[in-house]
Order: sequence, then C-alpha cells, then structure tokens
Amino acid sequence: MRTVTGVLALRVSGATYRGSQPIDGVFELVTATPQRVQRDDRYEVYCSWFGVKPPTTYPRIAVGRGRCELLSNYTGEVVDDISA
Repeated sequence: MRTVTGVLALRVSGATYRGSQPIDGVFELVTATPQRVQRDDRYEVYCSWFGVKPPTTYPRIAVGRGRCELLSNYTGEVVDDISA
C-alpha cells in the first residue's frame, strides 16, 4: 500500500488481473477511460505485479462482473502491488 493525495482513483470489488483471484481495493488510475476487452472494462492503474511494473504499460485490471466506483480527488491508501 502507498498513500496518495488528490488523485483520480478506482475502488473495485471482484476485479481481476490476468486471471487472478478477485481483487478488492482502491487503485490510482493512469486514465479514467477504460479499455473494452472481451466484454470487460479494463482500467490502467499505477501499481506493480509481484514488485515489477510491466515494461510497456501499467497493469490493466478487469472489472468484469465485479463492481467499481470512480473517485475524483481521492486521498488515502491505494494498492501498490496487485500480487500482495
């Protein structure tokens, strides 16, 4: 976890990353616009996967059947490593 101030964030419940177990938490967003992939909305987030940022972009978490809420001007803790 890391602490942020005044960022655009996404609170998720039941999101996934590359077929992972469901993820719950708040993520700092790279952009508010999701990418539509195979019927899932995927959001690019500032964090790593097992301590490493993918080489070309940040991880994209899929909301799928989960829930999400956009949070503007969010202050608090965000997930810093999806695998944790």
